[in-house]
Amino acid sequence: MHYIPFGLLLLARTGFSLLGKDTKSMKFRDMVNTADFQLSMDLLANYPAGYNVLPVANPHDVLNVSLQLALYHIVDMNERAQTLTTNCEVITKWHDVFLMWDPSDYDNITDTRLPWDKVWTPDIVLYNSAGDGEQGREMRTLIQVTHDGNVTLLTQSIYMSKCTIDVSYYPFDAQQCELKFASWSTEVTRLNMTIGRIDRKKILSLYSPSGVFELKKFFARRHEMP
Repeated sequence: MHYIPFGLLLLARTGFSLLGKDTKSMKFRDMVNTADFQLSMDLLANYPAGYNVLPVANPHDVLNVSLQLALYHIVDMNERAQTLTTNCEVITKWHDVFLMWDPSDYDNITDTRLPWDKVWTPDIVLYNSAGDGEQGREMRTLIQVTHDGNVTLLTQSIYMSKCTIDVSYYPFDAQQCELKFASWSTEVTRLNMTIGRIDRKKILSLYSPSGVFELKKFFARRHEMP
């Protein structure tokens, strides 16, 4: 196992025949059947959802998944409970062979959005979680997909993680805490986690300073366990 620590109003008129209603309905459906709508329908129609099939061309291929953490705010540090609470966004990226298309077939659309629960997503969790159920509730956006199969998933959450806190030198103490993310069930021989490549300055620009804590360093490392 390896981990990375870081309304519609319808007015009906009398005298309409049933045939007339159906014809109007058909015209309305044709009108809203846009290229983007058709693309979404086609991508999801034959997607192997619910079978936990890795989205790779060869069943023996390793799927590379990049992960990057954006720290928005340090919510709390509890010395007695030895926990750290943070507001974060996890940025996850991978390639999905089932989500590729030719833009020329869909009015030159090169990217789209799809419901994350309709496609495969990595089962990456916070391994050193200390929450009681209220914390750690994740909010996921629609996945962002490009025509060549590159997928981006944004997950926002208030994480409560375990952290060894030493206040011997309070109020001049410095603490180092980790958020360890890993796949819950997929082995490294099938899913390879890497660190994302979004510019460090851009990631740090999302941080909202705390009046209590000073962020001295924010980094990520990849660990692999036998």
